[in-house]
Amino acid sequence: MRITNSIWRFTGLVILICGCGTGTGGKGENDRIPGEELVPAQASSSASIGDWNQISSGGRHTCAIANDGALFCWGKNFNGQLGDSSTVDQAGPVQIGAAQNWAAISAGGDHTCAKKNDATLWCWGKNDRGQLGDGSGQDQVSPTLIGTAWASVSAGLNHTCAKKTDGTLWCWGDNSSNQLGDGTYQDRYSPVPITNATDWKFLSAGGYHTCARKKDKTLWCWGTVNTVSKSKPAKVNKATNWVSVSSGWKHICAKKTDKTLWCWGDNDYGQLGLGNNIDMNSPKQVGRSKDWASVDAGGYHTCAKKTNGSLFCWGRNQYGQAGVGDTGLRYAPARVGIYNTWVSVSAGEYHTCAKMTDGSLWCFGNNGSGQIGIRAVANKNSPSPIDSDTAWSNLSTGDDHTCATKNDSSLFCWGNNNSGQLGLGNNLNKNLPTQEGTTAEDWSSVSLGGYYSCAKKNTGTLWCWGNNLYGQLGIGSNLFKNSPYPVGSDNNWDSFTAGGYHTCARKTAGTLWCWGRNQYGQLGDGATVAVNKNSPVQVGALNTWAGVDAGTYHNCSRKTDGTLWCWGYNENGQLGDGTTADFKNTPVQVGALNTWVLVNANGGHTCARQADGTLWCWGYNEYGQLGDGTSVDKNTPTQVGLDADWQAVSAGIYHTCGLKAGNKLFCWGQNSFGQLGDGADIDQPAPVQIGSDTNWAMVSAGSNYTCARKTTGALFCWGNNDQGQLGDGTAWKETPQLVNKP
Repeated sequence: MRITNSIWRFTGLVILICGCGTGTGGKGENDRIPGEELVPAQASSSASIGDWNQISSGGRHTCAIANDGALFCWGKNFNGQLGDSSTVDQAGPVQIGAAQNWAAISAGGDHTCAKKNDATLWCWGKNDRGQLGDGSGQDQVSPTLIGTAWASVSAGLNHTCAKKTDGTLWCWGDNSSNQLGDGTYQDRYSPVPITNATDWKFLSAGGYHTCARKKDKTLWCWGTVNTVSKSKPAKVNKATNWVSVSSGWKHICAKKTDKTLWCWGDNDYGQLGLGNNIDMNSPKQVGRSKDWASVDAGGYHTCAKKTNGSLFCWGRNQYGQAGVGDTGLRYAPARVGIYNTWVSVSAGEYHTCAKMTDGSLWCFGNNGSGQIGIRAVANKNSPSPIDSDTAWSNLSTGDDHTCATKNDSSLFCWGNNNSGQLGLGNNLNKNLPTQEGTTAEDWSSVSLGGYYSCAKKNTGTLWCWGNNLYGQLGIGSNLFKNSPYPVGSDNNWDSFTAGGYHTCARKTAGTLWCWGRNQYGQLGDGATVAVNKNSPVQVGALNTWAGVDAGTYHNCSRKTDGTLWCWGYNENGQLGDGTTADFKNTPVQVGALNTWVLVNANGGHTCARQADGTLWCWGYNEYGQLGDGTSVDKNTPTQVGLDADWQAVSAGIYHTCGLKAGNKLFCWGQNSFGQLGDGADIDQPAPVQIGSDTNWAMVSAGSNYTCARKTTGALFCWGNNDQGQLGDGTAWKETPQLVNKP
């Protein structure tokens, strides 16, 4: 239940992406923004988890490149457009191959093209019109080489255009509307050159047209837009101050050097942002503002970012692809949320994805094929973070609140906050992860008690907040605190654990200290019971303690010699000393073994692992939480099955969860709230595996719920959710639910 020390720390799989923004046609930097073709971004192998590099929204699929150069895709895959060697839809990001040298990505209608750092170009997916350019006309379910010396690429609805390193422009695929610009209506199954010019700068392939900008800032388009058709590149008016361009299925939007925004073409759904649904054959300014930073034209909607970091969308919105919280049409730019921290945006056919300054990736709109990357949900009409929020590192569950740290050392809490236990500076409950009020980014670990929380900073100082009726915060008074408050001035705290209404912690010198409620001797100082302490008191005079775990009314701790000791309440035999004496106010040894390596105590039972990998539990067992196949209490350690491959254990109030070798997750005990995660509500007296996943890294069992982290850094919770402790903003769940940082 309470994770306290470095044994639980995990660096996680580096899944990173940053926002050079790439949509149906490539997007770009300051001079090259979302809506233009993809210009390669140098991959970085040292970026922190959560930083995405590039994102591109296709027809009904999405692809993104991580800062380490790895490529991920998700969504519709009927034609193999994800490139994962299958035609199975994916509701969340899956890595495409093992290569980590991808430099640019562009998702088209039902195909995808990407460039590697070595200037090779690769395409995959639907190929009935030759849009892959491999000369075959056959669909490809994995990346297929199209040639070398490519500088950038933009995938349209059923055609593709790309620029070579010599500045020449090439197109291939569907040419029914002259979108290839070669003066014919003939489909091309291999790249064909468009004019002899070598001064092309950026390009964007749309549904039935293509646009490109030259180095002199003139803009050229060809194909069919509304009623205008051009079989070869034609200049768009006489302006020479175009900065960027983005092509939708049937409309075009472009930005000028004065930061004004202009759109033209089909406008049935208001995708031009002009306040009406009248088609336009020439560029018309969107409003009068001169603060547009980037634009991306999707299938039938458009999204654009302003220089202050705010995001606006307009046009077709029946699936919520405009991200404005409803599904009504928008004929003019409508703001997406209240954030001013958007970096880039990529609009697909019926969905949109955008990146925040913190590196998180958010998607909204249609999710019929999983293209917004949020598993097991329907469409979203406002931004939601995808599975890629994989920066969780350490977590702890309380009675009905949860806290977790991220790899950047920030701390987030959610659930019940009646006593200020979320540390937000108020007493408002939160059903989604919310950063603690100080917004510090130097937290190293966290442990939750009944209605309070404690966390340690990288400096070695210890802080607690929340309910303090019995002095469990250790701050020298019984005042409640709704923000983190230091436990004295010491900076040599090592490991710690918050119990029901008391706290215990070990210092780096090996001494052990406890404070808070003491009616059953759980402070272990041998003093008269029922005398509470609101400041740390030492447990004996020894400095050989290896760590401590606090239950609701009892504690257990290992010594450096491998022996195990417990003290406090013992009515159900949870001290493991062979008795059911009411309590012990000083530590008593559990058996004679000296091979204990891990212990976890909670409500009325205790579980611990030995060096040989066997798992043992004892104490209260009405719901089978000891895992020995019975419901009989045990006052001495009883082995959980015969397996000797247990890696970790966490005892909840009436249930227990543990990890086995191979990163498999097992739970047992009470299940009336679905806290076991096996999809049922039947108690289990012996361990049952939770799903078939083999990438679980840590688990924390709360009162009637459970949270666990995967090796990818993704966080899942399940069970009772009456106070929002699952962090997903919904009702209780009987199977693991993804937790995302907002």
